[in-house]
Amino acid sequence: MIDEILGDIQLKNQAKFSKLLSQCMVLQRMLNSMDLDNPVYEFKIQKFFKELPPLLSEYPRKERMSLILELSQNIFKHFGYELSLSECFVLFELREIGKFRLKDDKFFATLDKSWQEYSDYRLDKDEFKYALKELKNIKLIDLRRGAIMMSPEVVLH
Repeated sequence: MIDEILGDIQLKNQAKFSKLLSQCMVLQRMLNSMDLDNPVYEFKIQKFFKELPPLLSEYPRKERMSLILELSQNIFKHFGYELSLSECFVLFELREIGKFRLKDDKFFATLDKSWQEYSDYRLDKDEFKYALKELKNIKLIDLRRGAIMMSPEVVLH
């Protein structure tokens, strides 16, 4: 699976990205021993989002964000999840919160500041709420009573 993802991506430092991806995507041996059609991976999403920006530091800031979102979208697409770039942006911006819960209204206000710089990924309030529900449904985030927390690890298959 990692080789397939790398085949779709062309970066200046492909080897470093490959290493990061192999560290963040761990094949689940116990689950895979149950004779599943597709392999099951544990994706360390917080680690991935924290270590990806320094890896892409040679790119200009705007181009770096675009690359991060496209890489994220590509990874999830390989597992059958169709995320928009705006949803990937929300997920990426959530990385700073880590294991702390944050009310969705406060997070929206925080995103509003980021959207001033990256207006291509802007969502209105209703689209934002829908994006949160979509991210919750595929278990990328934990959303309870309007409080958001990013999942540290996600099972992808």
